[in-house]
Amino acid sequence: MTSIGMKQYLQTAREGSHVGWSTLGGPAPMIISTPRIPGLGSDLQDTLDYLVKKLIRKQPRNLLRRRYYDYKQTASMIGLNLTSDLARLGTVLGWPAKAVNSMVRRTILDKWITPEGLDADTIGLTHIIESNQLETEVPASLTACLMHSCSFGFVSTGGIGEPDALISFASAENATAEWDARIRGPIASLTVTSWDSHGVPNEMALYVPGQVVVLKRDGRSWDVEVCEYDESLGLPVYPIPYQPLLGKPFGSSRISRPVMALTDSAVRTLTRTEIGAEFYNLPQRYVLGARPDAFKDNGQDIPGWLANLKSIWLLSRDKDSELPQVGQFSQASMEPNIAQFRMIAQTFAAETSLPLRSLGVVGDNPESADAITEANRELELEIKHWQTASLTPALRRMMGRALATVDSSRTPDEWARAVYPHWKRPDTVSLAAAADAVTKIDSVAPGFGASTVGLEMVGLEPDQIRRVQAEMRQTQGASAVDSLIGVGGYGSPAQ
Repeated sequence: MTSIGMKQYLQTAREGSHVGWSTLGGPAPMIISTPRIPGLGSDLQDTLDYLVKKLIRKQPRNLLRRRYYDYKQTASMIGLNLTSDLARLGTVLGWPAKAVNSMVRRTILDKWITPEGLDADTIGLTHIIESNQLETEVPASLTACLMHSCSFGFVSTGGIGEPDALISFASAENATAEWDARIRGPIASLTVTSWDSHGVPNEMALYVPGQVVVLKRDGRSWDVEVCEYDESLGLPVYPIPYQPLLGKPFGSSRISRPVMALTDSAVRTLTRTEIGAEFYNLPQRYVLGARPDAFKDNGQDIPGWLANLKSIWLLSRDKDSELPQVGQFSQASMEPNIAQFRMIAQTFAAETSLPLRSLGVVGDNPESADAITEANRELELEIKHWQTASLTPALRRMMGRALATVDSSRTPDEWARAVYPHWKRPDTVSLAAAADAVTKIDSVAPGFGASTVGLEMVGLEPDQIRRVQAEMRQTQGASAVDSLIGVGGYGSPAQ
C-alpha cells in the first residue's frame, strides 16, 4: 500500500494544467488535475496522466449531450436573446431523448443461447446473468452508449458478497480507454467508480496489461492497491460503441451535432411561438389623439396591461372637440411558426431515422398500416446493424471472460464462441404473418413449427415456449401410453 497526502494532491492541481471533474448530474465540478502518486511507477503514472487528460478533454461534450438528454438545454442557453422575464419560460424539447430511447426500447436482450447445446445452469451462465442483474444493467449501458457514443463493460473476480464473476458498466462520463488498432481492442483503461459531494473522485481503477490498479482516497491520502491477473487473457475491458469507424473505434453519439442543432432550432421556434401567443393573447389596441390624463387614475399612470384589460375607456374630446381615434391591431398568425416547426421536425426525423409521428407531428389523414411499417423500417435496419456489428461481439467477449473467471477449463475466446446473445426483433410482425411463415418452413422441414426457433418466430415469450413444449411432451407421453394399451400392451384389459 502506498499513500500520498491530499495537500500534495491539491498543490499539484494548482500548479498543473487546470482541468475539471464532474459527476453524473452531481455538484459543480472541482478544478483539479491528475494526482502525482509516489511509488506508482513512472509508466503507470504516465498512463494515468494520459487517460485522465483524455477523460476530461471529452467531459464538456459528454455533459452537454447529457443536458440535451435530460431536457435541460433551454432557449436561454442556445443564443436566443430574451429578457429576464421571458427567459424564465424554460422551453425545452425531448427530441434527443426520443432519438436515444426509441432505439434502446427496441433493442431488447431476450436471452443467452448456447449453440453447442450446453446447459446454461451447469456452466454458470444463468447465475452470472441473474447475480449481475444484466436484464437491468444492459439497457442502462445501451442508453449511455447512444448518448455518448460508447459505454464500457468491465469483468473482474467478485469479492465478499459479490458475484463470482462481477460484470460492471460505466458511461463515457466516467470511463475512457486507449485503443490499439493492431489487436483491435483497448490496451489501457481508466474508470472513476466513486465521487464525493464536491465532484472530486474518491475511487479510480486503472486497467493495464496484467494489472488493475485501484486508487482510493482515504481521508487526506490516496491508497494504491495493485491486483494482478493473467496478462495473456487480455484487458478485462470491453467497449460497447455505436457506429464505430476506422480511426474512430469508440463510435459516434446518437445525439450528434445535427441533432443538437435541430433541437436548438425547434426550441427557438417554440419559444417565439410562446412569446407571440403571450403578446397577442389580449387585443392590442391603440388610441390616437387622446389626452394624457385619460390613462391616469387619481394622478397615477395606469399600467399598460391594466389599461388594455379595461373594457370601457372614458376618453374626452380634445381642444378642437375631436374624438380620439381608437383601433386594434390584428392578431399575428402562428402558422409560419407551425410550418417552421414541422420543417425542423421532418429534418430531425430524417437525421435520426425516426417516424415523423413519433415527434408529435401528424398529418390530417390517418396513416395506413403499411405506411407506419415503412416509416419504421429505416430505424429497424439501424438497430439490426448495431446489434450485429457492435453489441453481439462486445457482449459475447464480455460473457466469455466472465465464464472463464468461474470456469478456467476454457479460455475467454472459447467461452465466447459457446454463448450468444439473442435479441428480440426490433420490428412488429403480426401473429398471422409469423404463423404463415412458420407453416411454410415446417412444410419443407417437418418439426420446425414445434421447435424453439419456430415458436420464437411466432412471437411466443420464453416462458410460454417452455410451457408449450412441456405440454407437448405430456401429450406425446399420454399418446404413447394409449397406443400401447390399444395394441394389448402392459396394463391392457385383455391381459
